[in-house]
Amino acid sequence: MMRKSSIVLLLPVLLCSCVNHKTNAMFEFDSTQVDEETTLTFHLVVTSISKTDFDNANGLNVLEDVVEKNNYYFITFTKIDSGSNIEKLDFYNLQDMYPNTKSQPVTYIDDNENEIGPDSNQFSCTFFIQYNGKIIIFKEKTK
Repeated sequence: MMRKSSIVLLLPVLLCSCVNHKTNAMFEFDSTQVDEETTLTFHLVVTSISKTDFDNANGLNVLEDVVEKNNYYFITFTKIDSGSNIEKLDFYNLQDMYPNTKSQPVTYIDDNENEIGPDSNQFSCTFFIQYNGKIIIFKEKTK
């Protein structure tokens, strides 16, 4: 009887530990997306950086991965218009949008409420960005 009650008590702990965590870790990425409505081209590059580079950036275009701790990334996000004018778009102090929950995929939000989020699976890698109210989906080649 003791053994059966131990299993019953242990089961909820095991279930919670298996399903209750964020899984969409950051990754290096390079992609271009054309907005057909506006003919604007957006380019996103996410590169891994050191803790020193992260600290020296003072929150500008950098983030610490909340899924895989001690991994740091620099984000280069640019907008190119039809006249080939390039505008760098910045993120300030990116943080986990939902820090108190483990069930939401990670989305990072900055001081200006711009968002960025990674998603990868066995078939593809994507990023979404919401910047000044515009949503852009970046897709990488399928694996």
